[in-house]
Amino acid sequence: MHAPPRRLLGAWCAALLVTAPLTPAHADDPAPAPLFTTDLDHTGVGYPVYRIPALTESNAGTLIASYDGRPTYGDVPNNIALVVRRSTDGGTTWQERQVVRYEPGKPGYGDPSLVTDRETGRIWLFHAASINQGYFGSTTGNDNDDPDVLHADVSWSDDDGVTWQHRRLTEEAKNPAWAGLFAASGEGIQIRRGPYAGRLVQQYAVRHQGGNWAASLISDDHGETWRFGQLLGPGMDENKVVELSDGRLMLNSRAQGGYRKVAFSDDGGESWSGLHTDDELIDPANNGSIIRYDAEAAPQSADARKLLFSNTATQSGRSNLTIRQSCDNGETWPIRRVLEPGAAEYSTLTPLADGRFGLLYERGGYQHISYARFGEDWLDGLCAPVSARTTDPGTAGGTAEVEVSITSQETGAIDGVVVSLDLPEGFTAPDVRIAKLAPGATASVRVPVQVPEGVATNAYPYTVELTSDKGSSQGSGSIIVKGGNTVLSDLVERDYDGSTMTDLTDRVASVKDLTGGAVTVRFSTTARPTVGTLLSLADPISAVRDVVVSLNGGKPYVEVRTASGTYPVRLQSNVDVADGKQHELVAASSSGVTSLILDGELIAQVNRQAFFADVTALTKPHALNPSGLPNLTVGMNRAHLPVAGGAAAPGNRWGFVGTIHSVEVSDDLRPGEELVPSSDLAIASVSSEETAGEDGRAVNAIDGSSATIWHSRWTSPAAGHPHQITLDLGSSQALTGLRYQRRATGTNGDIADYNVLVSSDNTTWTKVASGTFPAGKGLAEARFARQDARYVRLEALSATDGKVFASAAEVRPLRLR
Repeated sequence: MHAPPRRLLGAWCAALLVTAPLTPAHADDPAPAPLFTTDLDHTGVGYPVYRIPALTESNAGTLIASYDGRPTYGDVPNNIALVVRRSTDGGTTWQERQVVRYEPGKPGYGDPSLVTDRETGRIWLFHAASINQGYFGSTTGNDNDDPDVLHADVSWSDDDGVTWQHRRLTEEAKNPAWAGLFAASGEGIQIRRGPYAGRLVQQYAVRHQGGNWAASLISDDHGETWRFGQLLGPGMDENKVVELSDGRLMLNSRAQGGYRKVAFSDDGGESWSGLHTDDELIDPANNGSIIRYDAEAAPQSADARKLLFSNTATQSGRSNLTIRQSCDNGETWPIRRVLEPGAAEYSTLTPLADGRFGLLYERGGYQHISYARFGEDWLDGLCAPVSARTTDPGTAGGTAEVEVSITSQETGAIDGVVVSLDLPEGFTAPDVRIAKLAPGATASVRVPVQVPEGVATNAYPYTVELTSDKGSSQGSGSIIVKGGNTVLSDLVERDYDGSTMTDLTDRVASVKDLTGGAVTVRFSTTARPTVGTLLSLADPISAVRDVVVSLNGGKPYVEVRTASGTYPVRLQSNVDVADGKQHELVAASSSGVTSLILDGELIAQVNRQAFFADVTALTKPHALNPSGLPNLTVGMNRAHLPVAGGAAAPGNRWGFVGTIHSVEVSDDLRPGEELVPSSDLAIASVSSEETAGEDGRAVNAIDGSSATIWHSRWTSPAAGHPHQITLDLGSSQALTGLRYQRRATGTNGDIADYNVLVSSDNTTWTKVASGTFPAGKGLAEARFARQDARYVRLEALSATDGKVFASAAEVRPLRLR
């Protein structure tokens, strides 16, 4: 047996394993053999809440699953128990729950991560230990006995996870200048090859100087001693590492902004470089997992370059748990398979000795800890990265053209290749076939796309699906379309010096109520101020409520900000345009997507929508702004700014330096249509509304603000489907559709199946539309033939997360002008 570590938390002793009776997990029928799933624990059975999965397979082939048993949904500091379950049959059945660490009162032990030392067989279980403070409240220092420090603890087992011993690493490893820190839950690694072979590496999130950083906890002596490498950040969060075929480590981190962050280490995790955003790995700021496909593969083999990655592949809300595979050390991710399309949260992968893979994950809105087992046959993947771009932008009702390129990374020829585009609703395109593709070869095809009537200017995301005799792969693209109706046009060319501004507030009425649309600015500059405003709509009596299209450090940027630190949309590109040339920048937000399009090429995108109406709805009459209208400016942002030594006052900031050649704003409506203004709407009736637990009144769905919501009653007794909200337009209108805006954050109550009904007398109703709103964020739309009616009813039949609720940020009818 390997010698025990020298630094202990108290004396050496085997942990008392407290077992709790649990109904055995029910395994699904193994009918589709490629995928097996089962639940380990459910909210309210044994503990009120289970969260934060960790998973490893021991040298003996035993699966060890660990997670938090919590009294509430709250993280540490909380009286959390660290629990473990074992499986000796690959996860088909699980032994009773063990309580590895728990103390009555204030202490909490949570956020587990497991590492198996393949050379000694020891299983390490890293976790956070709290008394008074959690991650954000922890003080600096590294005294093992300080109750205000969030501690770094580790347990270990030398008997295949049956008994455990404990140790505190705070004094030994933590830099006293750091504040809170915790092991990034899931699984760490042991480096297999090269000069650092045998090194144990466990990733941590670290709070330092007000920011969030990543760091590797390292041991080169099988856990005798531990030390941290250098910090990476800020702007990091829970992060994982994987060993690449060339010996480098790759770090993959949760982050804000809708995408994962990636960095590399040439020294086994001591230091990191090359931090960047992986634009292929979308993420809603959630914990994910990355592992080697085959840790034992020869370094020069094709399998050595394969990786697996799991996360909730969305940019808002936690759902759509997806497994991706890379065949080139994470450069591309052409293989993807959705394991759980509904609500899902944290996940962690581990390779199994039989060549399959295990996944422990949270699902159902934190209701279950679940396990899945799958293999190569379930992935059905083809190592053939796919890229796509718009070669000919389209117009509403016209035709666009996209080019799809496929590169084979397979070792043999690929036959029977078919390229299909999974397009947004209303778009159509034919399938295209490709002749045999040789190893290493690239083929490109051009595909015509029919664009539906009525779409707005934007870049519309789609998925490219490639099928063949060897499997399938996927890629993504966006069709760039010009549409909508121009509602503001300023074609006067002007020069700006950073202190000059053009005031268009007298024309703000034409844009202020737009819930979607596009801003198109033509400009030229060589300057790179921190913020150079192109167009701004702002609340005159606020410094933190605005829509700004700008160049930040010479790079295109757009934000919709509704309060301090609150950004329904915030999108920064990495393209420097301060080259003196004339450029056209489009900032578009519609159909649940916000895009930055530069000179006809998409340069940044996020699956969220917000526009001028989000700020206008919060701009109220004031002594300094009697009209209650936002301002509209070109060249600078006008806001209510702090003044040194005095009260805040109106002022200008963020000046642009260069030439603005023209500015245009377009809406996201069909010709001849308009949204019924929120001021013309009233609530005729609602099936239920939440007023006790939150402000979920129905009137919030017609107040013009995406920051407020209607929510069906959720306090006991909760109301169930169907839910109805009925709008009164005051008089008969020529109606053509209904827009449903989902809540800006969270997915609780997002409507899936729906009906739309209209009435002239609020008594006799006609169903004019029905269907399913897709899961996602932003706006969804129900269209129907012209109906003359005074009342409109949205009926919710189900929710995207499977729960019994309904919610809406806004419900707005469409009418003919």
